Amino acid sequence: MINLQIITPENEIINHKKVNYIHVTLSDGNPISIYPLHAPLIAALGEGKLIYKDDNKSRVISISDGFMHVNKNIVKCFLEWAVKTAENYNNETG
Repeated sequence: MINLQIITPENEIINHKKVNYIHVTLSDGNPISIYPLHAPLIAALGEGKLIYKDDNKSRVISISDGFMHVNKNIVKCFLEWAVKTAENYNNETG
């Protein structure tokens, strides 16, 4: 499993320790998927959607451009802003 952290200047939007995969678009427009045991990576992200799967449910977050650091099943995204989409997070706790 992957530990996903989404961090903005204001706060930590996500800190989820049981993520199956992450799909996001790089700053050059190319998509990338991160799965457990991915090679270490630092990459520039483009504004758009970040999709991740946890507990058999895909979730979508709208993100600004920023940077992603991948190392030892920890993915940290440093962004100007990030917004959880309502359809994926309504009526849930935690």
